[in-house]
Amino acid sequence: GRLNAVAVFIESATATISSLADSNGNTYLAATPYSAVWNGNKRTRIYYAKDVNPGFNTITAVLSNASRVYMHTIEFSCLDPVNALDAVASGAASDDPTSGIVATTQDGDLIFGTSFCQSGYCTPTDGLATVSTYVWNDWSATAAKIAGAAGGYSSPWTSIGANTGVAQMAAFRASLAAAPTVTPTPTRTATPTRTP
Repeated sequence: GRLNAVAVFIESATATISSLADSNGNTYLAATPYSAVWNGNKRTRIYYAKDVNPGFNTITAVLSNASRVYMHTIEFSCLDPVNALDAVASGAASDDPTSGIVATTQDGDLIFGTSFCQSGYCTPTDGLATVSTYVWNDWSATAAKIAGAAGGYSSPWTSIGANTGVAQMAAFRASLAAAPTVTPTPTRTATPTRTP
């Protein structure tokens, strides 16, 4: 099924997301807790909607109090439409932010990582490929990769210059559709012989 992953970056130490909704009627859930606050007033959080309705879409976030917010929204496909979220991690603020390592439970998870960095920018490592970036005073970005075997994964970023930031990660399960079964070919019954 299709899944919308939404990374919300907030310039406030106290503001929270009161609601997150879209024009297609999809339901959004928080994947991670709010990240640690860094640089005095900045934090992030990952949301997702599973088995989403396709088509043009507008996503609206309502905050508990006025603050600047950025949202990165990415639609992925071939993910579990029922039990999508596998594992999450949220790291402390640091010069090279990382979500920290968390164990996935299924092979082939989608690893979705975020980073919110001060002034300069951060680049993803450990095989994560940048998906989206936005710069307004600070640098917000998302990255993703398909995991191999179930095990420990993280969302690590390298900061450029003397910058601090935070990182988060959500692992989403791939869809495990049952393999089709082949109906056996019926065997022909012997033609009955006429009784004299």
